Amino acid sequence: MPKRTNPFQQITASIMATTKGSKYGVRESVLVANDDTGSVRELDIIVYDKQDKEDIILVECRDHSRKQDVQWIDELDGKARSLGIKRVIAVSSSGFYKPAENEAKRRGIETLTIKEAEEKDWREWMFSINEFSLNFEFPNPVPVVKKIEFVTPLGIKQPSFDGATKDNIMIINKCTGKKGPICNLVTSSLNNPETIKAISKQKKDTFSLTVRLDHGDFYAVYKSDSIPIKAVKIYTVLVKDQTFKAPLKHYNVGQKKIHVADFGCVGLNKRVVLEEVKDGTTNVMVEETEPLPKK
Repeated sequence: MPKRTNPFQQITASIMATTKGSKYGVRESVLVANDDTGSVRELDIIVYDKQDKEDIILVECRDHSRKQDVQWIDELDGKARSLGIKRVIAVSSSGFYKPAENEAKRRGIETLTIKEAEEKDWREWMFSINEFSLNFEFPNPVPVVKKIEFVTPLGIKQPSFDGATKDNIMIINKCTGKKGPICNLVTSSLNNPETIKAISKQKKDTFSLTVRLDHGDFYAVYKSDSIPIKAVKIYTVLVKDQTFKAPLKHYNVGQKKIHVADFGCVGLNKRVVLEEVKDGTTNVMVEETEPLPKK
């Protein structure tokens, strides 16, 4: 079964990897079987001690508009007990009702709210910056996506999709019902071993790739607009050494202040997480990220 994840879960995993330190490892969307019943459960995130694999923390996420209640705490406690996991962190983007916090405390479950900070708030933080730069040195040329075009059936015009990016255009296979953002298709196509081999032999500073959609009835969708498509053309620039900039998002993580820069917006599978520390410094983690799988 492919990994299933979402942006809030990804951000939570990145923050956990930063705040828990190098002693711990973090994995997303983990399938775990109950030793007694054999039933398989999917866990949002597990945090584990690299030296002691029995030291496991279950982290479950909810990105809902309403605060979380006691029922979710009950469900998490039952899930953890059935798998023999003793430590649990419940993460919500909207917080918890007081009875839920009290019940979680009684059961030894940690509650954590991760909420994007408003500009008027983060502007007063110690590092009130809205952009982060990294200099990358690559042993081989790396493709940075500059343009994406759709190949449509004969007689159908290329869609304009004004204001759209490769993160918010969806690709839907109407035969199977599967869908996902086009950035998934782009990333998986460029990471294909055959593509990587072709890029390594490329002497020009550009590279283009046509991905044909042969198995299904595919549509590109943005908001209420959709268009049938037969293939996707990806145009890239190849770079070795370059400085990339990415916008920062700012999160209140309990009492912590966290900055996150996702370089996926410039074609790189890198994410940077900065944690402000009270002594005037920051903890910085640079991680490899994975694209959202097709659903």
